[in-house]
Amino acid sequence: MKSLLFNIHDLILILSISAFCLIAIRQVADNSDNKPARRLWLGFWTLNVLACGYTLLFWSDALRRPAFDAAPYVFCVLGTTSLLTGPALLLSLIQSSTNAGRFLWRHLAHLLPFAVSISYLYIVCFRFDSDTQRFLFLELHLYQQAHTYYFTFVSLTKLLPVIYALAAVIWLSNNNTLSEKAGYSATRQQRYARLYVGFLFLWSWGAVTHFIGRHFPSNFPDLMGIVGNYLTLFLALTILLDKDLCSGANATKATNIQNPDPGKSTIKTAIEKAVLTDQIYLNPQLNLERFAEYTKLNSRDISAVINQEFEKNFHEFINTYRVEAAKIKLRDDTCKHQSISEIGAASGFNSTATFNRLFKKLVQVTPSDYRKSNEKTDRGCTFNISSAK
Repeated sequence: MKSLLFNIHDLILILSISAFCLIAIRQVADNSDNKPARRLWLGFWTLNVLACGYTLLFWSDALRRPAFDAAPYVFCVLGTTSLLTGPALLLSLIQSSTNAGRFLWRHLAHLLPFAVSISYLYIVCFRFDSDTQRFLFLELHLYQQAHTYYFTFVSLTKLLPVIYALAAVIWLSNNNTLSEKAGYSATRQQRYARLYVGFLFLWSWGAVTHFIGRHFPSNFPDLMGIVGNYLTLFLALTILLDKDLCSGANATKATNIQNPDPGKSTIKTAIEKAVLTDQIYLNPQLNLERFAEYTKLNSRDISAVINQEFEKNFHEFINTYRVEAAKIKLRDDTCKHQSISEIGAASGFNSTATFNRLFKKLVQVTPSDYRKSNEKTDRGCTFNISSAK
């Protein structure tokens, strides 16, 4: 970053910031039903804006000192945003794919590295006077300070996003049935795969640059850093030009074009076919958005028909069928070798706790007690939709 490409490097970062800002604005305009996923994606794109902004501030001779003198703690916070981008990427993928919709306290564990890093930087640098802060942080003398382990700290900030991106790629590859059962087209799933592989490669490049710069100090790591910024811009522009990526709005709009005003009876027939014939409820990743994509109907129309015709909300409606499927398996002698957890998973529940809770709520007994009290074998495989009412 000391080369003659410095001004172009500045421009590349500014363009990257602009591209991620536009992606974030597009996310705000997204009208998909999966609001938690929309918020997570918005947070992820905002973090990328901040990460690019920090790189610009830190390496620009025209900006770094005035900005640091005006607000040194901004550098303390922005320097650790990479510890949030990884969790945001992985959680956005899981929320988009499962529509979990519930905040779990264990999610706060993903914020722990960020909180610890802020405390660490304050202790080793930002608790001192401004001149000392500038000497240690801006001039990179923290690397030479004894017992600060600053290289280890920076290494962790580089490696953790890589680990999260790798986890996202593995998670997506292990859940490739989404394109078949959840309504995701194979093309859209491939777009998601390219997105996560792109960030995995980009963050891996940054980590490799860091380690090369430490062990082989020369102009080569500077050149790698500049190339990394070009790669960031390329990835940002690729995402910006793909309007369907990370958005459910376009899928809904396409659905409306294909079925501008389907009648209630048509919607009900499509719902019955999806649950009775196709048994889509057996997919544990099913949510209203995917059900709409699968049936090529508007999600609001589906929800309205289920409420009016079956007097249930979408999740109650789907879980009723899952419980009925589980009841059949629990009565079937050929399924006696299966555990309660296996039967719950085979019936479409993504956790044993949820299976037990909903089964007891609808049947008034636990799955284990139901199995014990039913010794006769029911070899039927379907049930009438009226049982869901």
